[in-house]
Amino acid sequence: MNQIKLPFGLVLSRPKTKTALHPELKTLTQFAFEIDGVDYYEFSNIADMPKDRFRKANELLINCEWSISTEDLKDYSQKIRQANDKANTKAVDKVLDALDYSISLFIDTDVYMRLFSCAFFTLDEDLTDYDYDIGEQKMRAFKKHGIPSFFLKEPISRYLPQINLSKEIIETFSKLTNVKRDYQTWLKSKAMEGIIN
Repeated sequence: MNQIKLPFGLVLSRPKTKTALHPELKTLTQFAFEIDGVDYYEFSNIADMPKDRFRKANELLINCEWSISTEDLKDYSQKIRQANDKANTKAVDKVLDALDYSISLFIDTDVYMRLFSCAFFTLDEDLTDYDYDIGEQKMRAFKKHGIPSFFLKEPISRYLPQINLSKEIIETFSKLTNVKRDYQTWLKSKAMEGIIN
């Protein structure tokens, strides 16, 4: 960003271009936000999103609505089948309790971060599909400055449920998401021991 120094210590900055053509897709995008010197954009018209990436974005929106990722849901399903095969009803109950807890979270911050890593992109990113490695890099960058700060800025907040979300509420959901992840890790370790003793 070009800056012009003015008298009295004032600095005039040239604003970022609001729109840009994606160099490969030649579709109109608009500037969304900047993190650590990296500019992120979003499609001006969602219909311009390539079909494979659009499919992934739809899946991620459903994940947000259910507060559980597709991978976690498949994992729970597999554990229930394993416990059921061993006729271990206590194990089935534990896995179902974990699943109930997962989907009872109003906002799973990890699931939303995955959606944001699909919806927002750099102009040098391949947008034909969703790349998990690039998505992970973006999620780390998004989380670097604090989840509540990131979630409450525009245009991110447009993707969240339309309620009054404060920094404290987002922090609580972030902590609950971490508790859920810890419980899932514990559940996986127990599954390795022979599906929960």
